Amino acid sequence: MTGLASPIASSRKGARSLSSWKRRSLGNCEGQGDQWRFVSSFRVEIFGASLAVVALGAIVVTLAIHQGRPLPQWPHMISINALIAIFTGVFRFSLLIQVAEGISRLKWLWFRQPQELGDLERFDSASRGP
Repeated sequence: MTGLASPIASSRKGARSLSSWKRRSLGNCEGQGDQWRFVSSFRVEIFGASLAVVALGAIVVTLAIHQGRPLPQWPHMISINALIAIFTGVFRFSLLIQVAEGISRLKWLWFRQPQELGDLERFDSASRGP
């Protein structure tokens, strides 16, 4: 049987790669190289948090600039209310990213130990929303 990989060896290799994937996705860092992997595994959450801060800052700045002044004459009938609504939509979207990713990570932490299969459906429906 030269040249053929044994099923036991390939299943062990798959188990190791699955284990390393779990460590990366769950944020278990043990060395200097793993710190970057830990940060990169949270890049979606970091992007969502950054986007939320920028959108909230844009709302505050827009309201602070136009407080106590008459409505500006912007082109294409865009009002301050429309601009605030756009920033609010971006803010809500970025918070939704945070919640969905958090629930998905919680699912993997929950299933580290044997649990009921119905819990998987609950986690999936919670991460997708109503």
